[in-house]
Amino acid sequence: MKKLKSLKEKYQLEEQAFAKIRKIYVELRHFSDDEILRYFDLSSKQALHIFSKQLKIYAHGKSEVSVMRNSLCICTDTNGVEKELYETKSEAQTVCTLRSKESGEKLSVYACPSIKGWHLTRG
Repeated sequence: MKKLKSLKEKYQLEEQAFAKIRKIYVELRHFSDDEILRYFDLSSKQALHIFSKQLKIYAHGKSEVSVMRNSLCICTDTNGVEKELYETKSEAQTVCTLRSKESGEKLSVYACPSIKGWHLTRG
């Protein structure tokens, strides 16, 4: 009985980790569990659980890491809203593809002129 309870707790922690990742990285909300593991280059649900414990969610739904990176970038869109900064071109391209499919808009990726990173733009 104790072993069953332990397995149930482990499963719940892993499911919470996927939910946390989907909340922080909204562009991954439609990814399957396996796709999320591949996206972060993780080999197991346990590895994702450990990774997710390192993230802190702020009230506005961003991770501390994302907030720190974005605070160094001064880029804004045409409405003056801060642009999301992606650490790698691959990450930006993945988001670009997903958002283009969802919205039907043509989006592209470009290098941030003020810091090492990548942004999305229309057109």
